[in-house]
Amino acid sequence: MISLIQPPMIGNALQLYLSPPRGAEYWRVLRKPTNDISGPEDSSAFIAYEGDDIGFIDSAYLVNETMYFYIPYYRIAGAWVPGAGNYGTPASTYEDYSTDVISLVRERLESGLKVEVERGTLINDLGYIQVMTAPPSQKTNLSFPLVTVALEDESSSERGIGEDIDGGWEDEESHEWLEENGWLASVSLSIGGYSLNPTERRDLRAAIRRVIVANLNVFADKGIVLPHLSLTDTDAVNGELGPTPLYLVVGKFTCTAPIRVGRMADGVITDINVEATNNG
Repeated sequence: MISLIQPPMIGNALQLYLSPPRGAEYWRVLRKPTNDISGPEDSSAFIAYEGDDIGFIDSAYLVNETMYFYIPYYRIAGAWVPGAGNYGTPASTYEDYSTDVISLVRERLESGLKVEVERGTLINDLGYIQVMTAPPSQKTNLSFPLVTVALEDESSSERGIGEDIDGGWEDEESHEWLEENGWLASVSLSIGGYSLNPTERRDLRAAIRRVIVANLNVFADKGIVLPHLSLTDTDAVNGELGPTPLYLVVGKFTCTAPIRVGRMADGVITDINVEATNNG
């Protein structure tokens, strides 16, 4: 029999689990969108699987939100023996639960540097300091100082058993459980600070450092570990970035952050009853 059919979260696929009868050497599982499979040689049915694995994923030509019927046929003593069929409907249910490091760092820098302007540590006519995700162009009106954040690299770093990095988690209100796959990624961001004079650059460099350090608990709450910041000064005073001389802070922020793709699922086991029996 087919004991269970589940839709993987990616969709366009179904995962099947079989309970083969005693004596079964191998088996063939047929699939149709209608419940009328006539036998193991039904030419109108698709052979979803043939072999001796008790679990497999059928991912061939399945359409989401379409019901499919399956019947297993077991090879026993040279003959095909049908088993109890089952049905399932593929569906795409995955969501991204990753930590978006660049968006988080950009937002925290802009919020923190706004406080620096309010305190008078930095001066900007806008009342805050822009934190962009692309290099500034002197063809447009810019208000200095300003900061840029860009992704240099993101790569998978550490993996867990079964591609599970933290075992999922349960929603306290709905009691749904997050089923997830993912890894820990090594992330590297470039940070650029643009100033009109060396003194302003010095103050901007110190402010960037303060904001990053002050956000360490925020980063940790989002799953970011091993944050590291490096900063250095450089000048663009000979037309490298346009006619206006600029004094730059060039930095790099690196960390390890969780990449998660998953879905919230029902059926969480909350209680187990154990009964003792005396078989003697």
